[in-house]
Amino acid sequence: MMRKRLLAALLALTVTACVHAPSLVQFANNAELVAQSPSPMAPLFVRLFRLQGVGECDGPRCPEVSMQIAVSESGEYPRQALFATPPADDWQFVEWGQSPQEEGDIGPVVFTLKTTRHGVSRLLRFAVTLDGLRPLD
Repeated sequence: MMRKRLLAALLALTVTACVHAPSLVQFANNAELVAQSPSPMAPLFVRLFRLQGVGECDGPRCPEVSMQIAVSESGEYPRQALFATPPADDWQFVEWGQSPQEEGDIGPVVFTLKTTRHGVSRLLRFAVTLDGLRPLD
């Protein structure tokens, strides 16, 4: 009897946790892998996911898009981080850039994205480390 109550309580907590994590649910159902850093054995490995908001298009307007940037160290117990761009009409991956790196230092991973906001497109370069995402231009 006690075991059944414990299982019921665990089930209720699991269902509650899923209900309160819509961003994880949305990511798992809607994220599209658009790029991953060329060398998975580099000190930092980066994956870029395009994530469109939930909903339908209303004429020319569709739900906004963000780019989710997952960063991981190499190794047995890697530090990992996740960053996101602000929402825009669209985000597209363009290219990887040269990472400035000093001897013995883990340099940032550099990449270029194309963003579109209100019909105007711009190219933006970013540098990402485990500590943050910053625009370069």
